[in-house]
Amino acid sequence: AMDALAKAVAVYGGGLALFVPPAHGVGSPGVWAFWAVRSLLVGMVYAVYAFAPRVSERARALLPARPTYARYAELLGALYSTYVLGCIMLLAGMRFGYCPFGIASTAYAWGFPPLVYFTFVQLDDAEDSLDLYQELHSSDLLSALEL
Repeated sequence: AMDALAKAVAVYGGGLALFVPPAHGVGSPGVWAFWAVRSLLVGMVYAVYAFAPRVSERARALLPARPTYARYAELLGALYSTYVLGCIMLLAGMRFGYCPFGIASTAYAWGFPPLVYFTFVQLDDAEDSLDLYQELHSSDLLSALEL
């Protein structure tokens, strides 16, 4: 919701053409500054989530213990770092900045759905199956069925 609000303010309030490609050159510096700041903030959130359990005992107690969550955050943090690198290069006027930005965009578009599936859905299904198996084979349930 905050992302949509920030984009609406930038487009309608600030007059930035965020989604319109330039006719020549690398585009408006304001556009790339917006995307750089946005990617930097999101990347910092993922970095804090990925590395806080390694630094603080309190963070380790508050965040999920499953290591796949931290790997998920590390991957997305690296991806957003690539976005920031591309944006900074484009801010400097280097057309090569489109390469890291495009690579990160393509990796996000193609890699995000499988990454979410393997991080959250598949493991939760496996845990649910294990819980059901343990419930079915627990001594309390077996003794209740024998009566």
